[in-house]
Amino acid sequence: MKLETNLKQTQIQTQKLSLKQQFSLKVLEMNDTQVLDAIVAELEINPVLEANENIYAMQEHAYGDRTPFDLALNYVVQEESLSETLLKQLHTDSNQVNEALADFIIESLDSNGYLRLSMEELMEITHASFEELEETINVIQTFEPYGVCARSLQECILIQLSYLHHPALKTAITITDRYLEELAQNKLPWLASCLNISLEEVNAAAALIRSCNPKPGSSYAHPSAYVAADAKITVIDREVQIELLSTRYDLRISKRYQSTTDKEMQNYLKKYIKQAELLIASIEKRNVTLLGIVHCIIDHQKDYFLDHRPLKGFTLKEAAQALGIHESTVSRTIANKYVSFEERLIPLKFFFPAKLSSSDSAHEAKERIKELITSENKQQPYSDQDLADLLLEEGIRCSRRTVAKYRDALGIPSTSKRKQYR
Repeated sequence: MKLETNLKQTQIQTQKLSLKQQFSLKVLEMNDTQVLDAIVAELEINPVLEANENIYAMQEHAYGDRTPFDLALNYVVQEESLSETLLKQLHTDSNQVNEALADFIIESLDSNGYLRLSMEELMEITHASFEELEETINVIQTFEPYGVCARSLQECILIQLSYLHHPALKTAITITDRYLEELAQNKLPWLASCLNISLEEVNAAAALIRSCNPKPGSSYAHPSAYVAADAKITVIDREVQIELLSTRYDLRISKRYQSTTDKEMQNYLKKYIKQAELLIASIEKRNVTLLGIVHCIIDHQKDYFLDHRPLKGFTLKEAAQALGIHESTVSRTIANKYVSFEERLIPLKFFFPAKLSSSDSAHEAKERIKELITSENKQQPYSDQDLADLLLEEGIRCSRRTVAKYRDALGIPSTSKRKQYR
């Protein structure tokens, strides 16, 4: 009987530990705005929890014009975001695409579902080729809601039209492709004359175009609308400095309640003290982990912050090994989190380019080849073999043929064509 009781107690303790771990992991995944929401929600029900006296003003600032009623709904009703909807389709899609690359593109969409990064920016960030990016974008554009991942309003409407069946479809596609601005100006008679069709046909095509959703992502929950920086990075006198913003909340348990000698009051408050302690400990653990990862990013990508050099290849596994934590912990911590740097909001995923593409070493080699050729003696330029040898000295293994391929990809002429004569 005693053994049975001990087993039950062990099971209860294990369950409690598991619940604590689950809560801690949930907090770890929260961005700064979600942490703020969780704190405010707990403050409303927990009499022993205290925080920065400006906590409500901080929340109001984070959400702008949203009302307390909106906030309550958003906190209670966990709607599916656009990125969650698209990621589900990605993981069940039969197309063979680089999922990490597709994941990054999906997370880069704005609140209306548009891809605002240019192909040049995507190539620089992900190190993927133009063809691979275009293929991945085309696959995402087949996901619902139709029209997402478009680069322009025109492309957004054309994607939606491609899934419709209507007598005016051909005319609608032509107008969208060539005369969208004229349609916006309501030049319907002019369009009828230009296309040599009746005004009735133009009206039908215009109605079809206007039935398309110009903001296909707008009906979804938008975590991006609540996004704020989790950390601020600044460079002062060539020193990279970090400010973790969630440390401003000054969470603590009220000394007034802790010091009470009233037994009945102590029993009543016991549950609330445990809840407050768990929240404080979980946020503290999140902050320590997040700060460690940001420090790790800065150590690895210091050239980016100091001199705006290209990012170096960096994996979640490398960060995990450097910090002595599990790779999944790094993944959870950087999810949906941003840093503020030079008045830009940058997702932490941005600093792990090797996660997105296997070509990060190629990118690094290309950049070094470009630098070596720029600084070479123009009367005695490096041969491809010279460049391969120099790269090897720096720990970058490249054959002569690979150097030649990278040089051609950079648009740099051969040795003989680069040579200058006095």
